Amino acid sequence: MMINEKTSEISFQELVDSKTQYNGSEVIVRGFVYETSEGVVVLANEPNLKSCCIGSLANLQRQIVLSGFKPPEKNNRVIAMQGKLYSEREFGYRMEDAAMYQEAALPMKTLRFLLIVAILAGVFILRNWRKFNFFKHLA
Repeated sequence: MMINEKTSEISFQELVDSKTQYNGSEVIVRGFVYETSEGVVVLANEPNLKSCCIGSLANLQRQIVLSGFKPPEKNNRVIAMQGKLYSEREFGYRMEDAAMYQEAALPMKTLRFLLIVAILAGVFILRNWRKFNFFKHLA
C-alpha cells in the first residue's frame, strides 16, 4: 500500500488523547503485531505482551484489531500498518484492509552517487594521509 495525501501517520498516544472519531480514515500506525488464541490479530503499542493482555478491555485504547491481515511468524519488531481506522465505543479501534506499510527505498541513482562520494573521499584520505595525520599528537 502506498501513502497518499489523505493518509496520515498517527501514534497510539494520539489515539489515547484524541477525541477524534475515526470512521474509515486512512492512517498509518506503528506497533507490535500479536495474534490471540482465537485468531484475532491485534496491533499494540507495547512489545512482549502476555497473552492475557492482548485484546483485553483494559487495553482497548492502546490496541487495534487488524481485519484481513495475516501476521508474519515470529515477529517482535515494530511494524507500520496502513489501513482504514474505525473507532468503536465497545471494541476500541478496528483497522480494515490492514497491510504492512513499506516505506519507499532510496532510488538507485542516489545510492550510486553516495557510493561514489564515499569511494572518492576514501581515496583522497589515503593519498593525503601524511598531510592530515590526525594521530601525530599522540606519539
